[in-house]
Amino acid sequence: MSTSGLVVLLGYVAVGGAVAVGLRRQGAGLDTCGAAVVAWPFLVHLLGGEPAVADDPSGPLGGAIARAFAKVEEVLDRSDADGLHWTGELGALRRSLEEADRRLTVVDRILADAAEEPSAGGALAESLGALRATRGRAAAEIEAVLDELARLRVQIGIVALSGDSMPVREGLRGLTARVRALDELAAIGPGR
Repeated sequence: MSTSGLVVLLGYVAVGGAVAVGLRRQGAGLDTCGAAVVAWPFLVHLLGGEPAVADDPSGPLGGAIARAFAKVEEVLDRSDADGLHWTGELGALRRSLEEADRRLTVVDRILADAAEEPSAGGALAESLGALRATRGRAAAEIEAVLDELARLRVQIGIVALSGDSMPVREGLRGLTARVRALDELAAIGPGR
């Protein structure tokens, strides 16, 4: 390869790198940024537009949910107790909590956008107040379920010693019912 060809190639990659950095600052995913290094002419139009959706779809409590379930899974892996095969139920519980957490993100975005509006008066202010209160109750319920999940982890340890899995099964059913209540709250929708 000639020197001029190498200079053109390096320039092309450098521009691609600059586009990738710009896209990442806007919140584009790593896959999009990686593609921009090579295919920047096709992605440069994304610069300066609306920020992209972040790679992480979790909401404000996503980290706490992940940590809580990682601890439960660790205890289950180490317990070697017979009858502790609830990965399907735990997975469903986790998916429901993550979905409720994602709904919090949507509400947070609505509240943030409303805060940028000039002055919210009358019915809008009342609706925003109701939305804030409902969001607070939903977040508190998710946190309560996570606290109960920590208690369930202790019960799993007791099962490992005693072999009686009934308290853990009942605890898991109770947690599932609480998360269903969150799902029902979302299904009701505003104004009811």
